[in-house]
Amino acid sequence: MENSIENNSIEKKRILPVVNIAGTPFHADAALGEYREVANPGNKISVHEMMSFTDHNEFLFDKQTKRIFDNNRFDVSLPESVESVWLRPIAATDPQGMEILISEGTYKWAELYSTPLPKIDIGGTAFYIDPIRNGFRQVDNRWNMILFSDTNFTEPRTVYFDQNAKNVPFPHELNIYDPPASLPSHIVLGELPSAEKMAQLLKDIRTVNVKTINKEEKKPHEKQVRTRRKGRKL
Repeated sequence: MENSIENNSIEKKRILPVVNIAGTPFHADAALGEYREVANPGNKISVHEMMSFTDHNEFLFDKQTKRIFDNNRFDVSLPESVESVWLRPIAATDPQGMEILISEGTYKWAELYSTPLPKIDIGGTAFYIDPIRNGFRQVDNRWNMILFSDTNFTEPRTVYFDQNAKNVPFPHELNIYDPPASLPSHIVLGELPSAEKMAQLLKDIRTVNVKTINKEEKKPHEKQVRTRRKGRKL
């Protein structure tokens, strides 16, 4: 992911992250909820056009039109120009855009704890242990989460970590059940605290914030279809 400066009539001039969508660079703008082609800013792709999951957005992209391919008939073979694309959540890609929404009152971040969360290092990046949100939350980017469910629960606890994305690799990027003998240079096997150590780190947090934690855990959560480990293709 690269960065590029772009003017926007709604926002002040700021540096926008650039993501590669099937070979075409797009600016990611979380404040507007869209991706704009770098070479043709009029070509916009809204996040609402994509399939949204907890940890990624997914869609079919036509490399000729540089637009989302609308495939209403799944029994028809796809053109060679169409590629399945997975993107990190736009909030994690453009955290500055999310902060703009918060400052405008458009979005609210829920502060769930009255005391600081414990920190750990994963592959050279600092993360909070966030028990209510069920994951490790990046210290410098609160929108970037590694879910507990995406880590290895057996001891010693580990997680495959993409140092570019600051998250776990997508399943089509790395098969964690049958990894290659030599990992790509940007992917490392990060160590995580043992179950005993995790319990120690969270003991005070759970004691001080017990009412909040119990309240959040009792809330009904909408079930989301997860495709990460199945690696489903569109």
